[in-house]
Amino acid sequence: MPKAVLASIQLDGTDRKSHLKFSRAEEASLSPDNRWVAFSELHNAYVTALPLVGKEAVEINLESPALPLGQLTDDGGEFVSWADGGKTLAWIYGPNYHRLALEKAFPEPPPPGAPKDAKKKKEIPKSDAIEIQLSLPRAKPSGLVAYVGARVVTMKGDEVLERATILVDGDRIRSIGPADPLAIPTQAKVVDLAGKTIIPGLFDEHAHLHYSTLDVFPQRPWKYLANLAYGVTTTHDPSASTHEVFTQSEMVETGAIVGPRIFSTGYILYGADSPGRAIVNSLEDARRHLRRMKALGAFTVKSYMQPKREQRQWVIQAARELEMMVVPEGAAISRTT
Repeated sequence: MPKAVLASIQLDGTDRKSHLKFSRAEEASLSPDNRWVAFSELHNAYVTALPLVGKEAVEINLESPALPLGQLTDDGGEFVSWADGGKTLAWIYGPNYHRLALEKAFPEPPPPGAPKDAKKKKEIPKSDAIEIQLSLPRAKPSGLVAYVGARVVTMKGDEVLERATILVDGDRIRSIGPADPLAIPTQAKVVDLAGKTIIPGLFDEHAHLHYSTLDVFPQRPWKYLANLAYGVTTTHDPSASTHEVFTQSEMVETGAIVGPRIFSTGYILYGADSPGRAIVNSLEDARRHLRRMKALGAFTVKSYMQPKREQRQWVIQAARELEMMVVPEGAAISRTT
């Protein structure tokens, strides 16, 4: 798999130099003094030194680093950045904004006389966290509306009402029945739907709508409008761009954009080798991944191409503990490292 490279280049396009090489990093942020690099890899946040000399890029290995390496999170950390002129690291985890002084990011060296191969228990430094609270009212219609003259397919067996009247009060259906002008309140807005057919809203529980613009969200997603046009009013996306799907789901709920109600797993718990891989080597690993996805907005997760039976069982056990649901899926070939 190609490795991500952190490189520098002059403004005129010359003197390109490669400095660091990452196995699976998806973002990196250089400190203002050009001495440190904060990065996110395998869903967690790290910081390492930036070598100032040398012709070859130094490969960052999380297990046996050649440079000073500090692990900032083990439950999830992304959008790593710098604050206070480079003295402070910052990152996001779910709705929380975290800050940590750079000087606290690295593990303490072993005491004098300790064996060279002595392994110290991995300790994650305690960061300062601020919960970002942003509340908006849920979009809710008001007033009485009478939809008249349409054919209505009800949910009562095979019942179909010709030229029926549906009376809606706010966001609730008050009544459905045969056309009766006397049953319509005088203050209700009347909408004539003669020649139309009304059916119960459809739920598409396997709808992939959220691999498009990633961090740039369209104001009128055509996929949402197409689903609504065919009667789909609720969808579940079992593999999606995490930030796109949960952001747009909230925008639909507030009425900022038009679309069906959106539920999702977010990005899959991918067992095969990739930058977004979810490594599950223990029950605690599974718990970390599910806590991470729940913090981002998921109530289901997709266990995808996890090659071993015990790995899939750990995901299911963690989901039970966190009151989440699992949508498992395998594949004919699963390559792991």
